[in-house]
Amino acid sequence: ARCTGFLAQWRRLYPSLADELLSTAPAKPLAPAKPVRFIRTFGAFGVEQHGEVNPWKARKTRELLALLLCAGVSETGPSLPRNALIAALWPEADPAKGESSFRVTLGRLRQSLGDAAGIERDSSGRYALVNAKTDLILFLESCERRDLEGALAWYAGEFLPGMDFAVVDRLRVSLRSRWRNAIMQVILESDLTRGATLLETLLEDDPSIKAALTLADY
Repeated sequence: ARCTGFLAQWRRLYPSLADELLSTAPAKPLAPAKPVRFIRTFGAFGVEQHGEVNPWKARKTRELLALLLCAGVSETGPSLPRNALIAALWPEADPAKGESSFRVTLGRLRQSLGDAAGIERDSSGRYALVNAKTDLILFLESCERRDLEGALAWYAGEFLPGMDFAVVDRLRVSLRSRWRNAIMQVILESDLTRGATLLETLLEDDPSIKAALTLADY
């Protein structure tokens, strides 16, 4: 999804929250200022409080959040129908069991999120995250503003590690590509020391780049 399309949609739906998140954007490289409680999606996946990511009590709870997060930044989002969520999370369950499992999981997720985000259901039975405080949004905001150092600060590792959904995989690839573009641009604009440090980070992420550089020396 394009940053511009995402931000236009986000500002239209949640204008006050967009302003709040922009005000908390990191000012220094690799030292992002986080809200007190927010959803961490890069490098770890969970609700972070005071620097600690709270463990999930149930796998389906985090899977439901992963699907809602991806929908929230998609061009077709930000909501998903109840039946689609049930089918994705409990594909083998009969309708009654699926409905029961969904209600329990939804309740657990709301409890886990606290004030980090809300979940709303519209009149057509579609569910969406609202007022979400997450590094995903802050990363995309940095992309939009061409704040490359901010983008590097928020991208702390793989997006939604451990989540195995096609929609997550597609977004993961897109976000990693944005991060790689940002880090390569910063390398070009940095002094030798900073550039070398960032290049090492890039090589750790993709060893094939190191192989290409080695071949270029011959």
